[in-house]
Amino acid sequence: MNADGSNPRRVGRSTGEYPSWSPDGRRIAFGVLKGASSSSFEIYVVRADGSKLRRLTRNRVTDNCPSWSPSGRLIVFHRNGRNGLPRLYVMRPDGSDLRRLSSAPGEVPDWSPEGRYIVYSAMGVAVMSANGSHGMPLDLGDLQQPGFPSWSIAP
Repeated sequence: MNADGSNPRRVGRSTGEYPSWSPDGRRIAFGVLKGASSSSFEIYVVRADGSKLRRLTRNRVTDNCPSWSPSGRLIVFHRNGRNGLPRLYVMRPDGSDLRRLSSAPGEVPDWSPEGRYIVYSAMGVAVMSANGSHGMPLDLGDLQQPGFPSWSIAP
């Protein structure tokens, strides 16, 4: 839709959540519920016009909340492991080169505008280097439930 909410249109046939636009505006990554009786998600990518829907992950656990790197070369997301703890992973936009970023729990990641850091929920909010090193919780004072952290470009 337009920024003012006008002209909404459906993109593709899948029901998805947590959409993330690629930096070039050509593709959207998002999570899709595996089935009506499931509570697990997989990551998909579709062109902005709704064509070329492609499933990137395929497993028995939840993969969700994708976020594109500023270069468009990687997608970070969280995977809920068999133990129920979410971990952060990255992969290429075609689903290849999957790797875990860190052993610390984390979910709902977002890349910093310059691509050097990733902010994420982790019993609060934390930030780490984009290569998965140097994770650090942020002091949010009295804020108990931070929701979905996101970067902003300062004016």
